[in-house]
Amino acid sequence: MAKEEVTQSKVYKHWMEVYHKSRRGGMNDVPAKGQATRDTANHFGLPERDVRVMKQSERRKLQRNGKFDHKELRIDLEYWGMVCPATLIPQIAEQQQAIEGAIRDMTQARKRLSNLQANNVPNWVRAGVKEGISALISELKGCYPVALCPWCKLDSEKRDACSVCEGRGFISRATAHSVPNGVFDDRTTDTLREL
Repeated sequence: MAKEEVTQSKVYKHWMEVYHKSRRGGMNDVPAKGQATRDTANHFGLPERDVRVMKQSERRKLQRNGKFDHKELRIDLEYWGMVCPATLIPQIAEQQQAIEGAIRDMTQARKRLSNLQANNVPNWVRAGVKEGISALISELKGCYPVALCPWCKLDSEKRDACSVCEGRGFISRATAHSVPNGVFDDRTTDTLREL
């Protein structure tokens, strides 16, 4: 029997299938990614590092070619049983990419600051700036879109006036974590806290 040819797109497709199956099964984002990487590595007989590199490369190729749908979003969105309009997907993807880019830039700036010579910049200044950059990275992570807005529920009349999502139709991780107890049923509140 001929061995199956391993291509970047096959690795990516298999990884995405396992990842989404794990997420639908109730697994959180990070463990689901680990499971998808291990399963894909075993399936194709590749090292896990190669799987991660091939997956990222294929994802970038899809983004460049404009072939981007909800299954390629970095973090699986919580839909609350709603259907995500196709027009909203590129907006969410664009915000996710912008935040990822800003986090990358801030991380590189923090590394460059660490490499500065002590005689050029006093330690207390470097420490303060590094702390500020770390706080900014944390804030950026909180802005990451993770769910469709459960308040306006994408209702066209409510969405424009929604003070939570501000008409975007989706909410950030920080908003999801700040939902007061009692706003939703227990299952929904638990789901929000896990995002």
